[in-house]
Amino acid sequence: MEDSGEAAQDRRAVAHWSLGEKAGYARESSVSNETSILWGVLFGSIGVGYFVYGKRQRRGVPLVCGLGLMLFPYFVANTILLVVIGVMLAVTPYFLRL
Repeated sequence: MEDSGEAAQDRRAVAHWSLGEKAGYARESSVSNETSILWGVLFGSIGVGYFVYGKRQRRGVPLVCGLGLMLFPYFVANTILLVVIGVMLAVTPYFLRL
């Protein structure tokens, strides 16, 4: 009987630890997803502006950067990489004038 009591206690401890780990991971993942969504909306909005400007002025660099800003958040999951690529695409038309 004593072995089954210890085994039950071990199972509860393992179950509690694994549930806590999953809950912490879900909480962290949820915050990361919300942050990525907000950055994606911001860069997508900037991309729409660049795209419209490039199309109306017949300028290639803002047009391509606008398309890139609208599409790349769908393919990048890492938030830091999302911000770095987004900032690079957003400032490219300012420095590269063709």
